[in-house]
Amino acid sequence: TVTSTYAKGIAVSGNFAYVTALGTGLSVVDISTP
Repeated sequence: TVTSTYAKGIAVSGNFAYVTALGTGLSVVDISTP
């Protein structure tokens, strides 16, 4: 879960989304199950 309201960048690789967000840094989100 991404808790920031401002994502600076998103990358997807396989079943994971990598989200950089202002104030919270890097979050890795499992997107295998919508």
